[in-house]
Amino acid sequence: MKKVLFGLGMLAFSGCKTNYEDLPAFSESKQVQVVIETPAGSAREYAFSSKTNEFAVVQEAGQDKIIRFLPYPANAGFIPSTRTPDNKPLFALVLSESQETGTVTEVMPVGVLLLESAGELEYQIVTVPAKPSERLLEATDSEEFIRKYPAAKKMLETWFLNSEPQNNVRIMGWKDDKFADELIRKHLK
Repeated sequence: MKKVLFGLGMLAFSGCKTNYEDLPAFSESKQVQVVIETPAGSAREYAFSSKTNEFAVVQEAGQDKIIRFLPYPANAGFIPSTRTPDNKPLFALVLSESQETGTVTEVMPVGVLLLESAGELEYQIVTVPAKPSERLLEATDSEEFIRKYPAAKKMLETWFLNSEPQNNVRIMGWKDDKFADELIRKHLK
């Protein structure tokens, strides 16, 4: 009887999946939150499906999408409870050690990389962990990021220019952390 009850309990628990897109964009401590989809260092791109409430490798022509350049230089994910005009959450990069898919982490925006990809304007919100002990870069705003880490900025530009050559990506410039905050607030659902 105990095994049956345990099994029913596990079945009920496994049916409760988090819809990460509906989590708050800001934590209780007022920090921006990011849901990690693709860990830093991965050559496979992962995405969250709000229909299934699961993370899966992105598919292209029935095959796993693999980045045929260098693996992701940062953790890639989205800011929950945001929606762009094309009905997707805002994209964000977290410059930190690799974090598992499904991790929800508090961050501080340090800039926005503007790209044109396949003819569309894209915002890449660049962040660092809010907790000082988790930061690899000692920057908490765009001024510090640009002044202390110009090579990191250049590295991100190079990665985006080369990671999906079929999209004819162009760098359109950078915006600061204040622009990132305004962008997030503008796209809250």
